[in-house]
Amino acid sequence: MLVAAVLLVLQYYFWVLTIAPCVLIGIVAILVGIVRAAICVNCFVNGYRGGIMNGIFALVLIVTGLLLTFSPLEHIFALRYFISLYLIIYAITIFGDFYAEVTLTELEEDRMRRRTHISLPNLITAFKIKNMVTDIYKKIDDKEFEKKIYVEDKETSNFDTVNLEINLHLTDPKGNQFGHMDIAIGDTVYSYGTYDKSKNKLGGFISQGTYAEIPKLPYYKYCVENCGDNVISYGACFSEKQLYSVKKKLKMFKQYCVPLELKIRHPEVTVPKPGRRYGDTGEFLVQFLNAKIYMVVDGSFKSYFGVNTNCVMFADWLLSDTGIDAVSMGGLRTPGAFYYMLENMFYRPNNRIIRKISYFSTDGIEEKIKLGSNVEFDITK
Repeated sequence: MLVAAVLLVLQYYFWVLTIAPCVLIGIVAILVGIVRAAICVNCFVNGYRGGIMNGIFALVLIVTGLLLTFSPLEHIFALRYFISLYLIIYAITIFGDFYAEVTLTELEEDRMRRRTHISLPNLITAFKIKNMVTDIYKKIDDKEFEKKIYVEDKETSNFDTVNLEINLHLTDPKGNQFGHMDIAIGDTVYSYGTYDKSKNKLGGFISQGTYAEIPKLPYYKYCVENCGDNVISYGACFSEKQLYSVKKKLKMFKQYCVPLELKIRHPEVTVPKPGRRYGDTGEFLVQFLNAKIYMVVDGSFKSYFGVNTNCVMFADWLLSDTGIDAVSMGGLRTPGAFYYMLENMFYRPNNRIIRKISYFSTDGIEEKIKLGSNVEFDITK
């Protein structure tokens, strides 16, 4: 009798349990397709590469989403086969990680070719990243947690010198997300973003592309003390040839830049107020940190677009000839996606990410910052 009752309940709810996941996947596919369509339009308007590919992605995602949302039962079996194929390809990506660890290919000095991962679906990746970031904030909010600078070295690494840092900024405690990403080499931070506030649209989601070269020590202090950021820095030990590839790209990129003169509204103020977050980042960097700000007038980074041509795309492009893994194929370019990748690389033994420094405070930063990239680096030579 009990078995019969259970079977009746399962039979009643079967279609609901079957339809609901299809509709959810369909809605997510439509949303991601709309984002891809926006990226496609941005590429064509600004003459960037990738417009056709993103257009195809957008069309496939939107059509698939509409079919799954409005006629889920007719397409559930096709979805099953698609998911099976996707999982097989994803498993091949995981095997690629295993192969790289066994063969030590990521430790080769002249390795320039990258491995691109097939990502998990954006919705799953977003939840994973959010959970990872939430865990960081739970640790920070713990009364027993000591806010200081934590330095972690990879125990299995054969390298001990960091010559490039990849910095990720936790900027929004309430939103539990990363807000910015930049690259540091030597005593300078190289950052792409929206440093001309007068050109911002939609709250800075769309803007004129701008680029900054910032002295590292005062910049880290500014991020932690004035912005309230928690900066997580991943240190890499690249070969001379790999590091030169970054220098070559920066030198080429600056050919498309012109110095940007920002208006300083209060030149009489020479010292920033401790703990105050300033609304105009570009003005602050010039006025108090002696940063150099440039406007990008040509090339792929002329226009800033929040989900594509952003700080992550710039950093990823700079690192594209260093052999470091590429941001997951199929996923959106966000600082959180890069954090997810770098965190995994740090805990895998055989690659060039060898140190992790978490700046939760600036106490003793003058000494700890030397454990990061501490090499001479001049892109003009």
